[in-house]
Amino acid sequence: CKAPTPYCYNGIATVVMPNTNEVTVWARDLDAGSFDNCTDQDDLRFTFTSTHPDEDSTYVEDDRSGYMTFDCDQLGEVTVTIYVWDEEDNYDFCETYLLIQPGIGACQESQSATIIGNIATESAEAVEFADVSLKLNDNPMTNYMTGVDGKFVFSGVQMNQIYKVQPIRNDAADNGVSTLDLVFIQKHILGIDKLATPYKLIAADINSSSSITALDLVELRKLILGLYTEFPNNQSWRFVDAAYEFANAQEPWNFAEYKDITMTDQTVGADFVAVKVGDVNGTVQANSALLGAEVRNNNKLVFQVADQQVEAGQEVVVSFSARNFNSIEGYQFTMSTKGLDYVSSESGSITIDNDNFGIHSDKGLITTSWNSERGVTSADALYTMTFTASTSGSLSEMLSINSAITKAESYNNQGIGGVTIEFVRGDEIVASGLNELYQNNPNPFGSQTIIGFTLAEEGAATLKVMDVTGRLVKLYEGDFGKGYNQFKLMKKDLNSAGVLYYQLESGDFVATKKMIVIE
Repeated sequence: CKAPTPYCYNGIATVVMPNTNEVTVWARDLDAGSFDNCTDQDDLRFTFTSTHPDEDSTYVEDDRSGYMTFDCDQLGEVTVTIYVWDEEDNYDFCETYLLIQPGIGACQESQSATIIGNIATESAEAVEFADVSLKLNDNPMTNYMTGVDGKFVFSGVQMNQIYKVQPIRNDAADNGVSTLDLVFIQKHILGIDKLATPYKLIAADINSSSSITALDLVELRKLILGLYTEFPNNQSWRFVDAAYEFANAQEPWNFAEYKDITMTDQTVGADFVAVKVGDVNGTVQANSALLGAEVRNNNKLVFQVADQQVEAGQEVVVSFSARNFNSIEGYQFTMSTKGLDYVSSESGSITIDNDNFGIHSDKGLITTSWNSERGVTSADALYTMTFTASTSGSLSEMLSINSAITKAESYNNQGIGGVTIEFVRGDEIVASGLNELYQNNPNPFGSQTIIGFTLAEEGAATLKVMDVTGRLVKLYEGDFGKGYNQFKLMKKDLNSAGVLYYQLESGDFVATKKMIVIE
């Protein structure tokens, strides 16, 4: 009785063929991984209409409702609805769009011209959600938002006119950014390992000062620590005309972020190279079709803290060491400090100061980021932190490492590893006993958000998303390991906006928080 869960690609580009001046698009071509509770994915059926695809009880793949044909009169963006059917005739739908473009030699009878373009990173990954504006003699005309393929088109433009095309994207400044980028930028500044391309240099100029200095490290670290949600003096993305030639690739500052086009041909291209500011190692998730995976090793940096019982009002000095701090070039993580108020920190075998920490006292969290231009090995105390206890308890119940704001990662010459913490009581290793539900990030959100949580022991967990009336909007279930875990929520799955509540249940643990979904 359950309808399928539909997923559509966020826009697909196709071209009208020159021999017929038409193109046929199948509804199945826009499927991005729809699924059903009973019917196998291969047996799902896709149509452009809500008409039953199987009126004669035999589904034919070339059923008329399963495809649409477009011609030269439909160039540009066309909104379509994709219906997904299971074998029990249940169905649901999702909306997306087609970008219909003229192929070479097609639509010659058209009296207007077309500007087409592609936006991709230096590594050729298509960039979604770029807002491309079109101006005629500096007068705004229209905008186009790129889809998952990074393409855009402006049809119906006039011949022999001068147009300006300019893309902008300024969301999710932390996308693709981590302390590992700080490692690479610092090595560049010190001349140890120079950034190799002009696009990486543009990405490293965090404060848009046409130079790369220690100030860029400071600004980027604040973003990593969650103290910034956007760059104060820069956009999240920069765009370089793909045809632009740098006069000096080592100082690529005065580059063109737009393209002027004189329409002397029926179709003119305008491609751009997209640069994610702060991401110099190419880990940005440029579109929703990418998984954003990184090369990781199985090693975890294990911090050690001597467990102790503390009383409310007591000043508590916590010494952090690690049992495997070997050739570490950097690390970052979020630490929960329930019942402990931060006072100060002090260097040990590594040098730290207040710039290495972000204090989020309203959430009971502290973020930290540290890096070095060369790998550091140490068996001694790395640093100490001083707190004032607001409640009584043991450190193992008050401190835990997670990824609630800053993702828990460590870096050495073997790649990217995890970070965890263990507590030592005499000769015994004591596990952290915390169950926690964290605030979703980002919040508010417009497309997707992450809800993180920590389990004291591995087991089953359920996340309920509810509206203000208590009505169940979405249910997530699964088995999770001890420590930090997370749910990824997509706005399209919630089909709701405004204030929602989410509740985590695992064993006897129940916690609820509020989030906001924006249009």
